[in-house]
Amino acid sequence: MISCFWISFCDVDKPKGSQFIGVIIIDSMNFDSAIKQTHSLKINPGGEISSWQVNGRNIPLMYFNRLLSTEQVDELEKHMAEGNSE
Repeated sequence: MISCFWISFCDVDKPKGSQFIGVIIIDSMNFDSAIKQTHSLKINPGGEISSWQVNGRNIPLMYFNRLLSTEQVDELEKHMAEGNSE
């Protein structure tokens, strides 16, 4: 079964407030496979990661399989909070 993973990256060596690197949203069979896919797609920025499964049906396709900036994540979270779907 395919799951949707929200993977957040940060650099703990940077000062607080500037540690966030970005988020990747990706469909995969499991977490290990999701990380491998981010490397295969050359979108994995490295750093510490935090991940959880999300309902990908509420996320527009334009947010998948790319490294999202703070602004893009804010936009996506607003979109999701409003209950919009593509």
